[in-house]
Parts: sequence; structure tokens; C-alpha cells
Amino acid sequence: MFTTTDPLKRKVTCSASTWFNHIFKGHVIMEDNIDSVKSTIENPDVIYQSSQSPARDVYFSKTEATYNPLLTKVIVEFNKSGESGQVISAWPQKDISGGIEDPGGIKYVKSKL
Repeated sequence: MFTTTDPLKRKVTCSASTWFNHIFKGHVIMEDNIDSVKSTIENPDVIYQSSQSPARDVYFSKTEATYNPLLTKVIVEFNKSGESGQVISAWPQKDISGGIEDPGGIKYVKSKL
């Protein structure tokens, strides 16, 4: 579906299989929101270390999605080198919570300048 780069210069891919067989199938509201998933990876408000797996990061952002005013939440699993990853899941969420290492798990925060 797409390959992009996050603000930490890591390559992230979302496969058609993941999009159609997991994200869209499990979260039908995401149907018209693939651009919100890509945008969340490219320009997140915050990235947290996952509390579920050390290989996963959790991205959150406010995007132009059909489910506004909710946030877009994206889970990415990285390879052993940490240089590239695969989107595992994505869905709308009301707040920054769930499956994140908090406190101390923040990997990135968007500058407000």
C-alpha cells in the first residue's frame, strides 16, 4: 500500500495484506483513512515504545480523517536493526493511551515551534 519514513529516519511499510486482511477487516472505519495512517507515521505528534513488545512503537497524531476529532493510532514492528518496520495495525482513538510505556517510553515528540 505504501512505504514512507518516520521522523526518526526509519523506513516503514504498510503491505496490502496488512491493510485489507487486518486493519480494514478489523477496523472498517479505517477504509477511507489510509492517508491518515501514512501521515501519522510521517508526522506523528508522539511516538511511544510499546508495552506489548520491545520491537514495536506506537504512533499517535491528529490527522484529517473521517473520524475526527479522534486521534490516529498506528502500531509498527521494527526489524532487529531497528532501521525498518511494518505497520501491524491502526485505528482511531480518543486519547494517547493503551499499550504504551508511560512514563519513560517516549521516543519522539513533535516540536511546537
